[in-house]
Amino acid sequence: MYVFIDTETGGLSPDYSLLTLAAAITDENFNVLDQMYFGIHAPVYCVTPEAMATNQINLAEHAKTALSVPAATARLREFLIHGAALTKRKKLVPAGHNVSFDIRFIHAQLMPEDEWREYCTYPALDTAGVARFMIAANRISGSCSLVALRELFKIETGVAHNAQSDVLASIALARCFVQMANQGLANS
Repeated sequence: MYVFIDTETGGLSPDYSLLTLAAAITDENFNVLDQMYFGIHAPVYCVTPEAMATNQINLAEHAKTALSVPAATARLREFLIHGAALTKRKKLVPAGHNVSFDIRFIHAQLMPEDEWREYCTYPALDTAGVARFMIAANRISGSCSLVALRELFKIETGVAHNAQSDVLASIALARCFVQMANQGLANS
């Protein structure tokens, strides 16, 4: 039903390199059914020092195992098709924390939007947007960054700014928000 996505990139706009992509297929209750992760090898990496300090990717090591752009595109396509079959849905709902950022990179560097729409719905489920709403509703306080929300909800899925661990953190966060919503309904 859902495909949670996270990427690590060389900068804040799709003009910079897409370095890694992690994805997880979940059912409607956010139970993980399958996962994938791969690095992307660009012929020339375009990165900022700030991005590399944040994601801690060593480009020389990264390039040794990363997939070429055509191979990464094929792997993503196969995973989306597999996810739809696994969940018995025509299309998956993209999800993640500030997921529009990740989708923009995917459209620019791996899969154009028209092909993406063959496999994924619009709109996406964005846990950053849900967090903003929960802050506005005075249900939580603080920042809506994934790092802050991991701390608030005591989500421990590994190091932050790692695509694999951030996908799992986004799924855990979605579960927390559903639990909060269900508790709110029970109290009304």
